[in-house]
Amino acid sequence: MVGPLNFLCVIVFWSASVIVGFALIYRPFMPAAFITAPGMSISAIDGFFSAINLSLSRLITVSMGLQTDSQWLQLSMSLEAVLGFAILTASISWLLSIYPVIEHRRSLAHEVSLLHFSESAGLQRLEELDYATLQSLLFGLAAQLNTVRTELSQFPISYYFQESDDKTALAPALYYLAEVARDVSSSDRCPKMAAVCLGGSVDDLLQLIEKKYLPRTNPSRWDTLREALADHGRIPLTRPRPSRAA
Repeated sequence: MVGPLNFLCVIVFWSASVIVGFALIYRPFMPAAFITAPGMSISAIDGFFSAINLSLSRLITVSMGLQTDSQWLQLSMSLEAVLGFAILTASISWLLSIYPVIEHRRSLAHEVSLLHFSESAGLQRLEELDYATLQSLLFGLAAQLNTVRTELSQFPISYYFQESDDKTALAPALYYLAEVARDVSSSDRCPKMAAVCLGGSVDDLLQLIEKKYLPRTNPSRWDTLREALADHGRIPLTRPRPSRAA
């Protein structure tokens, strides 16, 4: 709930800033510069609360029965209505832009969790794949990590949208990918360049997370991974040890 709550707080802050700001503009001119609708007392619009009410009504383009002869006030009221539409449009656009980012991150994490399941079940270790297949897999995972990093840098608030399903959580998947990069790069029969690229992608993403979201700088990749896991309340996906027969 942290991510949606942060999103809501930002939208509320935008709206409240506009409402209070324009209320401060209207207040010095109330009630003298305004004409009330028939049956409405002029004294009823004397006060800061009335200015807030007027500002809110202009933001959502609902009339409260007040008119003014001042061209500057008319311009201000029209400008506030435009800002109201701008906030609504920006909020919807921002929301619709965040969810594809979250979907990409969850899809990557789910793919990684399936690889982890395959190894944990003893079906096949990644090192047992043929050279070309493993190289293509590692380069593909590195490319997806780079996409996740770019999207996170563009939409920082998406970090706080946590997953309810462990299979789609990114932090455990990063730990597993870091172990894969370490193990494959140390094997003579595996594509070391692809493993190094994967490890570099993991490190680049961790550096971004560490810089923007974690409270301190850690001395190693593994310390940063453990802190990121703790930040999201997750446990790592660790690679099973190779069997003696292998």
